[in-house]
Amino acid sequence: MSRPGFDGKLIMNTPIHCCTRRRFMVSIVVGMAATGAAPAQLDQLAGDIRVQGSRATFSVETVRPLESVAWTMLQEYNWPVTFEESMTVYPGDRIDVTSNFTSGGRAYRLRSERFEFSYDLGPGGEAPEGPAAVLRAALAA
Repeated sequence: MSRPGFDGKLIMNTPIHCCTRRRFMVSIVVGMAATGAAPAQLDQLAGDIRVQGSRATFSVETVRPLESVAWTMLQEYNWPVTFEESMTVYPGDRIDVTSNFTSGGRAYRLRSERFEFSYDLGPGGEAPEGPAAVLRAALAA
């Protein structure tokens, strides 16, 4: 089945085309992982976990704190956490990084800030029983 896109060209939505797009995206991800590009980028997402007694404190300075929490929980506790971030539309979340003002265009990037929260560990300083309490603490922060 086809339908016109914004530019008047046809967008193909047949099962074959959807499958082709999926295979293409999977091949890109696999290719990045095979070349070592993905691990280097993902290591930048990792937050820091400090343990003191029966409490742990997660901290990171990043543009996307939820992504960092999800990646760190996977690395530390082997918890596959999924999330969905909203679009950033508030102008205060962006920084003007334009280096050449002669073109009239502007370049922006998202503002990064420090994100920190604490959570309880399991008995004897073990890993928490599950991700629910840790994620509630992250969302409350």
